[in-house]
Amino acid sequence: MAQADGRSARPETQQAQVAALLAGSVAFCAGGVLMVSSGEATGWLVLVFFGLCGVVSVTMLFSKNNYLVLAPAGFTIHSVFRQMTISWSNVESFGTYRLRGSSTVMFLYSPDFPRSRALRGLNRAVTGYDGGLPDTYGLRADQLAALMNDWKQRCGASPGSSSAGPGC
Repeated sequence: MAQADGRSARPETQQAQVAALLAGSVAFCAGGVLMVSSGEATGWLVLVFFGLCGVVSVTMLFSKNNYLVLAPAGFTIHSVFRQMTISWSNVESFGTYRLRGSSTVMFLYSPDFPRSRALRGLNRAVTGYDGGLPDTYGLRADQLAALMNDWKQRCGASPGSSSAGPGC
């Protein structure tokens, strides 16, 4: 966790993970070049796809915009291309979901939260959760989920209320 004080916390993306993604992209791009040079047309697809992955990886590697902010009003997910803030009152709870050997933090929205109902239904049918975080920001998924549940319990006002809970 990069920064923490009594009123906010800011876990950041691990640069080693992004560097590994970049290295994999470069390796697959090299494979795509070899495929194209031997006359395989599908090599172009490999080259374009992993070339784009490499561009995104380089952007993420040198960007300072991949982090999560936990604050009394809610949490904000910052990524290279956008940011999204969700109020604690709009979330019921946080948990973890394991996919292909990797765990991530997922969450359930409050029943009256209006955003993206159709997508939430699909997500819930597949994972049991409505949404998820794009990263674990250098923490284990279970640690981050526990941290976020703690923040929700301390700071999460009920839906429709603007005040944070005691101790936040």
